[in-house]
Amino acid sequence: MKFLIVLHLLLLVSCARLNVERLDFTKSITKQVIIVDIDHTIADVSVSEFLFKNYKEIPKLPFSSDVLNALKGKYDIIYLTARHEMFKEHTMNWLKYNNFPEGPVLFWNLVDFPFFDSEYKYNRLTSLKEKGINIAFAVGDKDSDIEAYSKHKLKSFIIRDIYNSADYPAVTFVKSWTEIKGQISGD
Repeated sequence: MKFLIVLHLLLLVSCARLNVERLDFTKSITKQVIIVDIDHTIADVSVSEFLFKNYKEIPKLPFSSDVLNALKGKYDIIYLTARHEMFKEHTMNWLKYNNFPEGPVLFWNLVDFPFFDSEYKYNRLTSLKEKGINIAFAVGDKDSDIEAYSKHKLKSFIIRDIYNSADYPAVTFVKSWTEIKGQISGD
């Protein structure tokens, strides 16, 4: 029991330290922002698969880095993930290895956010908006992404093969990053 208490306290201190780092990035945002989820959105892997693979073995979704690199001149990119921040180094190495554009990566932590994915992402988006971040659109894959993006009335792209667009009229469902590029180029 003592071990668990010490571990929890270490995680709290670690999370509090990282929270200070997180606040500083908003000063570097100068353009409209694209919010991008990671698992099954740019990384072709689930969270559990991610934990057990070397970052060099984790595939990216086809054209995801190409499209984001093409858009980085017009937009700043913020990666918003439900991964715990203890996986920060592994995630950052994967992004760099796969040539994704630089941008802040916001991780879930025990201190600031609830356990439910959509609540976490909703609260993060609220915080970004309160800091004056102008979000152009968001990209994700799960129902929890749809829920968080929809509550903020964000233009969003959801990558999945099966969907019911009648349930989400403000969401654009796509099967690939090339479809996203085509939609954005048409704006």
